[in-house]
Amino acid sequence: MPALNYDDKQMFEWWLNCYGVKGFCGLCGQSGIIHTEVVSPGGVPCGGYFFCPCPNGQKMHELLGEDRPNESIIAQYKKHRESQK
Repeated sequence: MPALNYDDKQMFEWWLNCYGVKGFCGLCGQSGIIHTEVVSPGGVPCGGYFFCPCPNGQKMHELLGEDRPNESIIAQYKKHRESQK
């Protein structure tokens, strides 16, 4: 799946209206990555690490050319989150 096109003002407005909080991303906290690993009510592990639809996540998606964050990016994300505790 290609990255979202934020050159398109309408796409940027969609993100800002749906997920923007005072100009920041309410989904990823400006990291560009959404972590959704959970266990379903039936006990099945699901979710994972995904690029956020915000401009930061979509720029990472575009520059890396991958549909999902790779292990190196996930390790950096985890290290960053640990440093915030």
